[in-house]
Amino acid sequence: MLRVLVIPVPTRFKDLDKKIDLAIGLQLHHITKAALCTAQAETIEPSKAINQASTFIHQNPLLLSIEVKRTYGGTDPMVQLAAWVAAEFIKCEIEEVDIGMPALAMEIEGDYWRLYAVVATIDEADLDANGTEGTLRLSVMGQVTLGSTDSWLSMCRLYANLCCIVDWGRTVYLEWFGREVLGIYKKKAAAAFR
Repeated sequence: MLRVLVIPVPTRFKDLDKKIDLAIGLQLHHITKAALCTAQAETIEPSKAINQASTFIHQNPLLLSIEVKRTYGGTDPMVQLAAWVAAEFIKCEIEEVDIGMPALAMEIEGDYWRLYAVVATIDEADLDANGTEGTLRLSVMGQVTLGSTDSWLSMCRLYANLCCIVDWGRTVYLEWFGREVLGIYKKKAAAAFR
């Protein structure tokens, strides 16, 4: 006999969806993309996604996750961003990628664009006897208002700050991605042929 259990969703999770509204990612150079695809295909358990997305962007490094809400809309954008960023760090843990790189998240509420940096750590106190399990803890730093769209001067400030984030992504984040993410897949591919 098949029984269906219906569990009401608590109201504190009413704002939670599975996805965010926007993301800024990097388009990898075709040689880097080919190396990534080759390394992924040669692993024992190929994974096509390098991030937590399930859409066409699943092969692009995401450096900024963005959630948009209307002012006085009644929903908290941080609920969705927290779930999305937690999924990012969980994906890193599954793929055995270093979680030392902070994740950037942005909420756009009305005219104001606010940036958060999220850092993940594994709580050592929760490790079991084998040292294999621990609690993933997220620390959110921010909010930093990057600018707004309510005046010309504030839009210029916003644009300049977004350009700085993209520059960081093209340098620091891309270097980390090559070393940690691409490097992990290359190690897994090498281990598969032993």
